[in-house]
Amino acid sequence: MYAKTETFLLPKDYLNLYLTGRRCTECSDASGTGLLDVVAQQWLPREQLERFLPGLAAKLPELVGPDEAVGCLREEAAREWGLEPGVLVAPGGGDNAMAALGVGAVREGDAVVSLGTSGTLFCFSGRPVLDPSGAVCAFCDCTGGWLPLMCTMNCTGATEEVRRLFPELGLERLTSLAREEEPGCCGVNFLPYLGGERTPDWPHASGALVGLRPGSLQRPGLLFRAALEGATFSLKNALAEGMKGRGGSGGFPAFSELRVVGGGAQNALWCEILAQVLGVKVVAVYEPEAAARGGALQAMAVHLCAPVGEFVAERLRQQAKGEQGVSRVFLPQDDTKADELYAQAFLRHQQLGKRLFA
Repeated sequence: MYAKTETFLLPKDYLNLYLTGRRCTECSDASGTGLLDVVAQQWLPREQLERFLPGLAAKLPELVGPDEAVGCLREEAAREWGLEPGVLVAPGGGDNAMAALGVGAVREGDAVVSLGTSGTLFCFSGRPVLDPSGAVCAFCDCTGGWLPLMCTMNCTGATEEVRRLFPELGLERLTSLAREEEPGCCGVNFLPYLGGERTPDWPHASGALVGLRPGSLQRPGLLFRAALEGATFSLKNALAEGMKGRGGSGGFPAFSELRVVGGGAQNALWCEILAQVLGVKVVAVYEPEAAARGGALQAMAVHLCAPVGEFVAERLRQQAKGEQGVSRVFLPQDDTKADELYAQAFLRHQQLGKRLFA
């Protein structure tokens, strides 16, 4: 089958092949294959690729730049959708890289957290971040820079488990009940490793509720808050691991503001917990489909022959002036008691995880 293979394409690159007839990819997606020299933003040397798999170098698509159009829409495709031939097709990118464009994370220190099925935390960087431990993934972004990223396998999966346990309550009521519970959940920790975990590297881990007392299971708000806190603690733990190498080329960049996207961004309580636990300003972005918006912004920039990073930064700056109050801002509160309870709960999260799964 390998001998019969003409080329390897990532999903969006196959769509671009259908749209334009051109076989190519770009660095944000290519940096996830393990075949890209992330620093040089080029495929690995031919000799290295050939040692890996004979003939591989010839099967890889060409790399296009971040500001380059893939090509024009094929006549057949244009007719199929009733469009004019000659429509430019932008290259697209990896899901997190496009989400970064969608929320304007195109400058040093711009950080984003995505609260979806998995939890991802990524930050624009003007330099490549190479972490030998593997805690920080060395991705490229969609502007010619880099997008160091950390990922946890379990995020909204834990909160959805609790929501499905109490279908009669609904998400809004569950959140209201969770708000009535104090930080730290009275000693209850939800280790959210339902699908194993990648940060830390515990593929055989499982979910666990620890610290239950009589009556705990009759408090839906307590269980839901424990799930919110557990997913947040997992992200904080990943961030702590990623920060260890800072100062060399391995550490996750520092940031003072976190833009939140994904389904969890719509939950105000979760955003408040994030702000307090991480100690940073959290901005819940008004556009829930950030990656799709990033794709649209990239297409506009390519159409106008403008550098994507500069175009996105200016466009979102202009839009923000007319959309004040649409994005929600959450700041860490001066609450010593809450900080102490969260610190204790986070320490339990780390210690319990190590005892059970390390």
